[in-house]
Amino acid sequence: MCSIFHWSLYFRAPLVWLGYLSLSIIFLGLSQGVQADDFPDLFETESRSVQSSQKCLPGVEYQYDAEGRCIAQPRLENKPLADVKVQKQAMRSPIAKTDCVRSLGRASVEAGDERFAEKMAIRDALKNATMQRDLSVNSDITMQNHTLTRETSRFVSRARVKNYTVLRAGLEEAEDRFGQTKTGPLLYEVELEVCLGSEANQCPDLFGRQYSPKVLIAPLAVEDIAGSNDLSNLVNGFTLELQRRLANAGQQNLGLLGQQIDLQPNLTIAPNLNPALLQDLYNQTGAQFILLTVLRSAQATMPDNGLGNQLKRFYDWQLAADQRFIELDWYLVDALNAQLLHQQRQGLEVHGKTRVGRERPFATSGFFATETGQAFDQLLNQQVAAVQQQLRCQPLEGEVVEIRDGNYYLLLNNQSGVQVGDDLAVHHRLGMPVQFAGRTLGDERRPGAFLRVTAVHAEFVVATLTQQADQALVQIGDRVKPW
Repeated sequence: MCSIFHWSLYFRAPLVWLGYLSLSIIFLGLSQGVQADDFPDLFETESRSVQSSQKCLPGVEYQYDAEGRCIAQPRLENKPLADVKVQKQAMRSPIAKTDCVRSLGRASVEAGDERFAEKMAIRDALKNATMQRDLSVNSDITMQNHTLTRETSRFVSRARVKNYTVLRAGLEEAEDRFGQTKTGPLLYEVELEVCLGSEANQCPDLFGRQYSPKVLIAPLAVEDIAGSNDLSNLVNGFTLELQRRLANAGQQNLGLLGQQIDLQPNLTIAPNLNPALLQDLYNQTGAQFILLTVLRSAQATMPDNGLGNQLKRFYDWQLAADQRFIELDWYLVDALNAQLLHQQRQGLEVHGKTRVGRERPFATSGFFATETGQAFDQLLNQQVAAVQQQLRCQPLEGEVVEIRDGNYYLLLNNQSGVQVGDDLAVHHRLGMPVQFAGRTLGDERRPGAFLRVTAVHAEFVVATLTQQADQALVQIGDRVKPW
């Protein structure tokens, strides 16, 4: 009985499925037999939507307008997070390579002089623009007992301004972004579009102009007179050779100090940073920097080799020195600010025939053929490279030395790189020099006017006043720097 029931169930199930299949075929035939012309109001929109959907690209999100046309829509795909990061980096890279950027600059308006404030705001905007390209950051962090005690950062940009366009200039908005009224005087604000470029291994100003401050080379000072008595024409030969090599290396605006340095035995030689002495030297030569070199040691010695020296003395043979140590100190002094910018010691040990002889003057080909001459050759090359490295990024400075008929005469020569049309900022000294414990610490200065160069002569430059802050008269002794 149970078996018959189970079999009848298995035989009845196919019959039920056959019935369902027959009904599906009937309804399918009825649906195919219905035409759109029989019910125009019902099938009009549907037929258009089908026709429009065929015009859309496959895989594109779209929607229909009032007339049934297909309108493509942006399609959002679910992508891995790593892919999204790669796309963002790809979008940033063209921005980083563009030559032109937008930058804001601000400056305070003193005594209502907006022209002067505009000039300072433009300079601030140009600085901000150069910080957006080719920027290197040097950080110095000091830790003590696992605690940060000191942190300093230096930002250096190699970008230079090709040109710029003023997009907007004027006083800033009286209200901040929160709608609150700002307290205090409003700042002058400019917006620039700045086009930048880069110059490798150079350190010009913001506009790419390369200036060359004048460097005065002082005669070599010899501390070890006894050890250098076999070196003929040492002082003049070394000084002229140093100037020649600096000039061949590309250093411009060089000069020689005509004063001879008194050589006294057993006297420690060091740079004299007396402000009055350096200021007088600047007035006479116009040199912003002074290069001083001291020969500390050139003593030739004879090492004791025991039995060999005893045999030579026994047979009355000549004992020649075969070892020599040469040591140089050089100093780079800022004559205008009475500061020691850099000092460095260089030395080499020479073995062999160290005695040169008076018949081979310094800097001649015969001198450089000796072991001692080859050592001086290496020391000179090292000094030239180091001096150029120190002078490469030093800013140009000068002084106003005369005012006549509205013209301002500046102590800058034609080798400094200043050209007609350059703008120079005038820095006034605020009060008297700061002094402490009988010595002058320096001056406090701030920019107060702008001069434009109208003529460049061999030993001086002529400029006229362009923009000036109120009650800030340009006076003799004021400093000028490239804007």
